[in-house]
Amino acid sequence: MIDGENREPRSEAWLRLVRRLGRRLRTELGPARLRVVHHPDYAAPPGPVSDPRRADRILHHLHREGLLSLRRVLAPATATLGQLTRVHDPAYLQSLADPVVIERLVPGVDATPGEVVRWQRRHVGGTILAVREALAHGGLTVSLGGGLHHAHADRGSGFCLLNDVAVAIADARARGFTGRVAVIDLDMHPGDGTQGICAADPDVFTLSLHGVDWAEPAVVAAAVADRNVALGPGVTDAAFAAALGDALPEAMATKPDLVIYVAGTDGAASDPLGNWLLSDDGMRDRDRAVVAAAGSTPLVWVLAGGYGADSWRLTARSLASELGCDDSIPTLRDGELARFREIAGRIANDELQAVPDDDLRITWADIYGDLGPVKHRRFLDFYTEWGLELALHEYGILDHVEALGFTRTDVEVDTNHDTGHLARLVATDRGQREILIEVVLHRSTDVVPGHELLYAEWMLLQNPRKQATAERPLLPGQTHPGLGCLDKLMGMLMMAAERLELEGLAFRPARYHVAAMARGWASFADPVVEARFAVMRQALEGLPLAAQSTAVATGRLWEGGEPLVWDAEPMVVPRSAALTATLGSAERQQAVDDAVTDLVFEVR
Repeated sequence: MIDGENREPRSEAWLRLVRRLGRRLRTELGPARLRVVHHPDYAAPPGPVSDPRRADRILHHLHREGLLSLRRVLAPATATLGQLTRVHDPAYLQSLADPVVIERLVPGVDATPGEVVRWQRRHVGGTILAVREALAHGGLTVSLGGGLHHAHADRGSGFCLLNDVAVAIADARARGFTGRVAVIDLDMHPGDGTQGICAADPDVFTLSLHGVDWAEPAVVAAAVADRNVALGPGVTDAAFAAALGDALPEAMATKPDLVIYVAGTDGAASDPLGNWLLSDDGMRDRDRAVVAAAGSTPLVWVLAGGYGADSWRLTARSLASELGCDDSIPTLRDGELARFREIAGRIANDELQAVPDDDLRITWADIYGDLGPVKHRRFLDFYTEWGLELALHEYGILDHVEALGFTRTDVEVDTNHDTGHLARLVATDRGQREILIEVVLHRSTDVVPGHELLYAEWMLLQNPRKQATAERPLLPGQTHPGLGCLDKLMGMLMMAAERLELEGLAFRPARYHVAAMARGWASFADPVVEARFAVMRQALEGLPLAAQSTAVATGRLWEGGEPLVWDAEPMVVPRSAALTATLGSAERQQAVDDAVTDLVFEVR
């Protein structure tokens, strides 16, 4: 019954509300179970890679769930010059007034050198305050920033100007702290700056589990006397858990009086800049392991790397879990799919299969008389052309292209295409035929055996009236710039898969950049190809996406003494629980782990 279906979600919503109110009451009246350091200045200046509201989103989620009282949030001061010079060379600090230096260290940020330096000084101040609080009160203290672990004493690197962890340790030393410190750095990139600075302090043990070292092995060995483990690309939950289980006891065997946890989230499979494959649960389990290992030792947690609009939720989920709320936080894709499902629910099947009446059109019945029901071409044996046009309208695609100046469009369907059913959206308002969207789809059980998917054999979105620019050049394979509505089309295709009771969506990324942009919501069906792509991303790390794709397309990426030729292998977006479980199985993870060890790529 429809009423029964509606009542259950409403009751679940009420239950969540009651739980949230109960948590809020306990949080406001009871002792603080977590100290949080945050400041509005933590927001990153506008730039190409980070979410400027990452810290705010974490804070607001914890408060909304009743897990954190905003009146108990601690606001840090900006780190003073005296605090910074305990670690950093004064000449280097003076060089940060040079715009050229700032652009080299933090490329693409839309801010003055003074604004960038003040932003990172606030993060350093936050870690200083978090360390002071942890030493004074024990337990867990989280600064919703920091983790600037690539900054060395005399130079910056990797978006990091100032090393907050090293400065905070030096501040604690200056205030009389003489105890041992364990720095547990689980960001996907190495804690090279922290390791180098702290190498002179025999009472600081640094552990870094990361992808690849950023220095020559001899330099790493000379500067770091503790544990520095390069795990390589394509690291899965199982591989990471094994490495952490091996290394963490060694760090805690030093019997630290303070643990500083650099909890970067760029190792998540959803991270746009990372090349590891850690799941959401794998990230949470990693964080739990560190907190459990610290036990009663004062623990400071800083954020470090994490990129894209979804990075905040991984930290928020782990912190919420520590506070007794282990609910998953929907990803941006989940939110978009929920919105698309709401749209899909407004469209009945018979509307998508309808043929509109048109009294002005001359039909075969007008010429030959009533010949019985007229058979119309059905896209995927379901949609009429009119139904497809209705769907394009409801999902906002027609409004989008109209806003771009395409005021008259037609939908065309070819059910006799060689590799499936073809559908096009064509602009006809300038007296010429301009293809805006073209897809070729069919059902397939070959991509993931035992699972029937909606398979996109071909997909094209282009704006033939837009010109490429120096800032936004054409990507390899493009004749025209993109149309800018890929998210809407993918959502529409996912809803088509649901309506047709298929288990997910599959497609072949024709170019490297398509696969890179799809990471986070799609994975390669073949675990060996998943491993290969992770190793490719490692080899191309540091280049902008357009340059990465160009390097692959022009034969600059080599494997085994020969230029790599991009082979478009299927990627899958799972819809059903069964397919999700298949793609996340331990057997698949092991296959990725086994394949990574034998792969080597280099850019020439």
